[in-house]
Amino acid sequence: GDLTVATRWFSWARDLGMQPSVTMYSALIEAAGKAGNISAAESWYNKAVGEGLNSQRLLSTLINAAIRAGEMRVAADWLQASMERGTVPHVDSFSSLIQAAARKGDLPTAERVLKQAHKCKRVPGLVDHSAASAAVKGALSAGERWLAERAASLRRRN
Repeated sequence: GDLTVATRWFSWARDLGMQPSVTMYSALIEAAGKAGNISAAESWYNKAVGEGLNSQRLLSTLINAAIRAGEMRVAADWLQASMERGTVPHVDSFSSLIQAAARKGDLPTAERVLKQAHKCKRVPGLVDHSAASAAVKGALSAGERWLAERAASLRRRN
C-alpha cells in the first residue's frame, strides 16, 4: 500500500530485467490510490496501457483508486474514456462506482454509471439499483420513483 515502497520495488524488478505485468502495475495504481495520489495512479495506468497491458483488472484498480480518494466523477470519466477506447469494464467496476456515488449522495453520477453499465450489457445487481435510489437523501419519493423506473426498464429488457 505504500507508494514509495511500491515504486522502489517496481524499479528494482525492472533493473533485474523483469517485464512489467498487470499485477505489478495494479500494485502501483493501488498504492497511489491508498496514498490519495490520483495523478500518480493515472500515470501508472497510462504507462501500463502504453506497454500494451490494457486490462479490466487495471481499469478496476484505477477506478477503485479514484473512489478511495472520493473522486467519483473522475472515476466515472475514466470509465467512460475506457469504453471509448474499446475496453469494456468488468461489472464490478460499475457496481463499485454506483455504490460509492450513492454513499456520497451523488445521484447524477450513480445514474450516469448505471446507464453506461446497461449500454455495455454489464447489468449491475439489484443492490446497486437500490444504492443509487438511496442516494436521494431527504427525497424518498424521488428515490422510489427512480428505482421503479429502473426496475421497469430491466423488466422490459428481460
